[in-house]
Amino acid sequence: MPFYIPRIALFASLQRIGQPITIMLTTFLLFVFLAFMLLIVVAFLTSTHKSEEPFRLRNFLETVTEYLFTKVTGRYLSPLINNSKFKLTAEEQIFLFEHVSYYRALSERKKHIFENRVINFMRSIEISGRNELEVTREMELLISATAVQLTFGLRKYYLSMFKRILVFPTVYYNRYTKNYHKGETSPKGVVVLSWDSFMEGLAIEDDNLHLGLHEFAHAVVLQRNLSPRYSDPIFKHWVDKLSKMLENPFVFKALSHHPYFRKYARVNEMEFFAVATEAFFETPADFKNALPNLYALMCKMYN
Repeated sequence: MPFYIPRIALFASLQRIGQPITIMLTTFLLFVFLAFMLLIVVAFLTSTHKSEEPFRLRNFLETVTEYLFTKVTGRYLSPLINNSKFKLTAEEQIFLFEHVSYYRALSERKKHIFENRVINFMRSIEISGRNELEVTREMELLISATAVQLTFGLRKYYLSMFKRILVFPTVYYNRYTKNYHKGETSPKGVVVLSWDSFMEGLAIEDDNLHLGLHEFAHAVVLQRNLSPRYSDPIFKHWVDKLSKMLENPFVFKALSHHPYFRKYARVNEMEFFAVATEAFFETPADFKNALPNLYALMCKMYN
């Protein structure tokens, strides 16, 4: 009998130790299973639109990292990972450097991200000419770079709701409005630009007039309103706050009639937002001095 007592005690001890180990192992396996199911759901959601990049594990891990960083620090983490295997040529990089001041001011790491997004944007949307205008590779680069500039702080930078960009050589006649336009953005997923006005906005960087930024500002708001699943959560949160502010007629009048903005900002809330976006990117220091609270909100909105 004495011989069996230690063995029984040993088995009892192992049993007591085994219980928490079993619980831990079960919890771990359950976590792995839930994580795997979440990966499947994310893969399905991110593959529902052709212009989006296919699901990759590293994108999922980046999303988790951004979420945890925001929860712990209260700040947003800029996008970290390039998603495209395609690259700009050295000549195209030089072209962007010479023509896009926003790109020129970025750090080397952020330049790589910017280049990558330009490639992705060009591949996600059709850019075509009208009235016998032939769209060149350089024109595609400048248009795409403008869209990327606007959404560079956002993770969801695609204008996934939009399928086409039409480029006219100069102002064009719209038979529906019966007016001549420099540009417009349609809820049907089309952005229209007049090339001479677009280039003028790119060339003069401190007049708060930039057709490309103006129309793409309309595009991100339309996407938020009509296809919210494609809209970036950071942008959605802050543009909704701005929209609620502008619903107050006294606030809208006070902001839109401010001498810092041109008179076109007074037309309606959509035009105010587009005009404010042009100013935000072209003369940020003046914007901050003139309207510090609105400037701070737009900094958060564009991240």
